[in-house]
Amino acid sequence: SIIKEMSRIFRAINILKKDIKDISHDKKNNIETIVLLILSKNKINFSIYINSILDIFLKKSNIIIKSINKSDSSNISFLPAYKFKKMIDRDKKEILKLVQSL
Repeated sequence: SIIKEMSRIFRAINILKKDIKDISHDKKNNIETIVLLILSKNKINFSIYINSILDIFLKKSNIIIKSINKSDSSNISFLPAYKFKKMIDRDKKEILKLVQSL
């Protein structure tokens, strides 16, 4: 369903944000995460990598939002999907700020 897809995209981005926020904690406690693995690879530009992931998820969420017929007031998927889209966009901004500060 539309709501399920948007919630999965939001959750993936939200987990990514949390992992980036927790970098120093995870390093200190030897917790292995994908974020730390990518960050440790000298051949991979972390910022470009994160932007690529975000682009994939944002394109998918944009396609979902565009597929919903907004003029159909009986479409109960629109409002929750739109709320997820707003949260996705907000998390994207936070992630980009976090990556810039590394």
